[in-house]
Parts: sequence; C-alpha cells; structure tokens
Amino acid sequence: MLKSHIIARYPTPAHLPPLTRQADIFSSSIVAVGAFNPAIFTPDWLERNNLIGTDDLDGARNDASLIVSHQVCAFETDWFALQVFEEQFSLTSKGPLTPAFADLAIGILSLVPHTPITAVGLNFLGHYRLASKDEYHRVGDVLAPKTIWNGLYPEKHATTGLVDLTMLIQRTDKSRNPVSGDEKRISVQPSTKVRCGVFFRLQRSPCRCLQQ
Repeated sequence: MLKSHIIARYPTPAHLPPLTRQADIFSSSIVAVGAFNPAIFTPDWLERNNLIGTDDLDGARNDASLIVSHQVCAFETDWFALQVFEEQFSLTSKGPLTPAFADLAIGILSLVPHTPITAVGLNFLGHYRLASKDEYHRVGDVLAPKTIWNGLYPEKHATTGLVDLTMLIQRTDKSRNPVSGDEKRISVQPSTKVRCGVFFRLQRSPCRCLQQ
C-alpha cells in the first residue's frame, strides 16, 4: 500500500532539514484505454457480480452524478469513483491504495475478457499541508528559483511564484533514444484543498498491452 509521497528531498543547508510530508488528501486511479461498452458498468452489475456490497449499491444509486448511457457510465461511492467512456475506463480511489481497490479493478476488468484493452496507466494524487508559509514558498523556490525570474522581470511592484510545474521522466535506450510507452509525468501546483499546501501528481503513461 502506498501511504504517502515525499514531495521534496534535496540538499539543503544544515539548518534546513529535507521536507518529508504525508498527504492530507490522497487518491489514485487506474486508467485503461480500449473499446468499452459503458452501459454495462452499472452499480447493479457490480453488485450482481459480488464486487460491491448493498451499501455501496445504495450509495451509487443515490449519487447525484450517476449517469448510465451508451456513451458514458459514471457514479461514485464512499470509497471509489467509476467513469467509463467508449474509449476509456477510469477507476479512482478516495484514499490510499488498498487490496480492496486492487481487487475491484481486477474484478471489473476480468468480467469483460473480450474487451480489447490497448493500454493501462496509473495516477497518484496528493495534497500536502506544509507547516508554514515559509516552508510552502521553500518548495517553489527549490523547484523554480525566483531569482531567475526576478532577474528577467525586475519590476518593483510584482511577485513571482510557481503555479504549475510538470517534469517528464522517460526511459531511454543506451543511445538515449526514448522508449515508447514508458514515461512518468510529475506535476506540482499550489493545493486548492489544504491551506499552505502543495498538490502533487504522479502520472505513469499507459503501458501498451500486447494483444493475444
């Protein structure tokens, strides 16, 4: 189970220890690309196949966002959200990864063995609360130093700060040529959920599936 992410760990002066924080709000999702029939992925279908209980079924039926059609199926329970389009399946947890969430994902996809799935990806999202405004700004100062931008735009009445940073990490071969379908995108933004917080997203690109 993945309980937390380290949002910053880097060399600092002796009086500034590395930042290590556990997420206040954490979620993860499994995304599959293929050719789906959204209309079958209903709460009742999951309950009939013993993947969710009656409490989850009642919660999903009463969910205001419940949509079931030939183009999309979407609903939420207390611990997960499901969204299926004709070309994409997405299952999102409302908390850390658990064996129950993994069993649900495996169970759902096992029920549609003839559905062509071409790729599967994983996303991890967390909101991390920092101890102070100084610590909050310290994250941005390390990832995107303000001195560079202050030098480029030395206006007297202006502020500079990190709004959105995305790094691409891609595996390469010995000649430094990118290996297709194996990359990670790490994004950092100010949190909209917690005060003096940082939002962190790790997105693993869909891994291509071999067709039998």
